[in-house]
Amino acid sequence: MKILLDTNFILTCTKQKIDLFSELKKEFGNTAIIIPQQVLDELNKLLIKKSLNTTEKTAAKLSLDLIKKNLVFIIDIKTKNVDLGVAKYLNSNNDESFYLATLDRNLKKRIKNQKTKFLTIRNKKRIEIQDKNY
Repeated sequence: MKILLDTNFILTCTKQKIDLFSELKKEFGNTAIIIPQQVLDELNKLLIKKSLNTTEKTAAKLSLDLIKKNLVFIIDIKTKNVDLGVAKYLNSNNDESFYLATLDRNLKKRIKNQKTKFLTIRNKKRIEIQDKNY
């Protein structure tokens, strides 16, 4: 089993002071955590975006720092559109079980791999498995 994280999920955990990596380790043990390079690129772009407020930039910086401090596997989903790339990656890996950590309802609908389950944030403080009825 592997856990794939998207940008918004990482940022939301950071903003809501959820210790993402500790929570994942507590819930799933030493499961492989996967982050697309394109997610890292999005976080880096937020650092230099002029229209973004300080809170958002701070969350992006802290998110990148946390990622660097934890063991994660970086993959290249070979597309600039992260959601499309994530969907294609998960749908093409039908033989593996994945958890997709995302808050994006549209992305969840694109996932056709029946072995993929979803992680969500509940009550702004807990990561939990979500059923298929998003």
